Amino acid sequence: MVALIDSLQLRGLVERVRSQTDRRNYELHLTTSGKAVLQDLRRLAAQHETTMSAGLTGSQREELAKLLRLVADHQHLDEEIHPGYRNRASEQEQT
Repeated sequence: MVALIDSLQLRGLVERVRSQTDRRNYELHLTTSGKAVLQDLRRLAAQHETTMSAGLTGSQREELAKLLRLVADHQHLDEEIHPGYRNRASEQEQT
């Protein structure tokens, strides 16, 4: 994990900041460049999802999302560790 964070820091995507609540720790913060890369990745992921689900009807996409939530629940995916999977499913239900 340290090597990954070092790589991201060298590329100017994250910065380590000393924690205000526990001086033994550092917090990771996205830089402006990191936020831009994340935004690009989200856009690409949405495009990929659209492409992958193009052959499904709206109700089929909803059913797939429900089934994938069951898989995630069965695998005990923690919302704190995997925050995006629940939010993404909620967004899909609203569309």
